Amino acid sequence: YYGGPVWYVSVDGSDSLNNGNPSSPFATIQKGIDAAAPEDTILVGPGTYYEHDIGISDGKHLVSQFGRDSTIIDAQQNGRVINMSGWAIIDGFTSQNGFLNDGNGAGIYCNASILNDEQNKTILKNLKGINNNATHGPFENGSGQGGGIYINTYVSSNASFPLTNSAFEVDNCIIHHNSAESDWDGGGGIGGGIYVASDNAFVKITKCQITNNFAGSRGGGIYITGWGSNQSLEQQHPFEIINSTIAYNRTYATPYYNPGRGIEIEGHVNVNLMNSIIFGNWYNDAIEGYEIVVNAASEYYQPILNLNYNDIDNSAVEIDDGQSGAIDNNGGTVNLGDGNIYVNPQFVNGSIDAIEVYNYELTESSPCIDAGDPSIIDPDRIWFRRIECRCIWNWL
Repeated sequence: YYGGPVWYVSVDGSDSLNNGNPSSPFATIQKGIDAAAPEDTILVGPGTYYEHDIGISDGKHLVSQFGRDSTIIDAQQNGRVINMSGWAIIDGFTSQNGFLNDGNGAGIYCNASILNDEQNKTILKNLKGINNNATHGPFENGSGQGGGIYINTYVSSNASFPLTNSAFEVDNCIIHHNSAESDWDGGGGIGGGIYVASDNAFVKITKCQITNNFAGSRGGGIYITGWGSNQSLEQQHPFEIINSTIAYNRTYATPYYNPGRGIEIEGHVNVNLMNSIIFGNWYNDAIEGYEIVVNAASEYYQPILNLNYNDIDNSAVEIDDGQSGAIDNNGGTVNLGDGNIYVNPQFVNGSIDAIEVYNYELTESSPCIDAGDPSIIDPDRIWFRRIECRCIWNWL
C-alpha cells in the first residue's frame, strides 16, 4: 500500500502494475492525479506524455521533476491538454498540440474558484504552451477563446479572501504560437494566447512571454475582461501584468471591432501594466486595430489601464481608449504614468515569422535595459540595478 502525499509518474512506469511510489511510478499523469488526495503532489518525470483532457482539481500540485523543456504533454490534436477546476498548482510543463472545435482553452482550461476559506489561489508557473488551437468552427454562438490558456476565475463572498490578494497567478510562462479562431464575424476567436475573465478576483501575470499568437477577432496576445454583481466603479477587479513581453501577436479583425492586436481589455477591471514590452503586434485585415485597446462593456463596467515603465510600439497613439468604435461607444480610462518609452526593443531573434526559432531576449544595446521602475530591484539580476521591461527569465 502507498498513500502519498507525493505520487510519482514516469514514461517507464505502469498504471496497472505500479502503485505510484518512487520505485513504482505510474505511466500516465491522469493516473497519478486520480490516485492523489486533495492537496497532494504529483511529481512527473521527464519525457513526452501523449495524453489529453487531463483533469485536475482539489488543490492538487502537478509538478515536473526537471522542468518544462524536458516534460511535455502532447494532446496530438485529440482535445485540450489540461482541464483544471476549483483550484490547483501546475508547475514546469510544456502543453502542446491541443485542439478544440467549438471550445475554449485548447492548451489549459481553468475554471478556477475560491468558494470558502479552505480553498486557495491557483498558480500556473514555469509553463510553455505552444501550438494549441481553440476554434468555434461553423457554429453560430459557439466558442473559440483562449488558444493557449483560458482562465475563468471567481472568488465567492463566502470566502474571507480579500481582493488585494491574488486569486490567480501566471508566472514565468511562455505562451507561443497558439490560436483562437473563428469563421464568422459576430464573435469568437478571442484571446489567441490567453483569455482571462475575472469575477471578484485579482489576477497577476508576471515574467511571461506571450508571442506569435493569433486571434480571429480580438486580443491577439491576451484578452482581459471582468464582471460581477457589484457594479460600483470603486470595485474594479485588480489585474497586473509585470515584466512581460507581448510581441508579434496577430488579429484578423472584424467589421464590428477595432481589435487589440496585443492586448484587449474590456469590462470591470483595473489593469496595471508595468515594466513590460508591447511591440510588433499586427493585423491582416483592412481594420488596423491597436497594440492595446480598452473597451467598456457598459456604463457600469468601465475598465481602467495604468501604464508605467513600459516599451510600447510606435507611440501612445497605439493605445485606444475605446471612445471611438467601442461597444455602445463607452470608452475606458487610460492613465499614462511614468517612464513609458516608444522604441524598438531590439530582440535577439523575434519577429512576425519567429515561429520555430525565436529568442525574445534583448541585445546588449537594447534601450529597454535599465529602463524599468527605479524603485524596484530585481534580486536575480541586480547588476542591471532596475527590473528590465521584458520577460527576464526567457532563456530559450
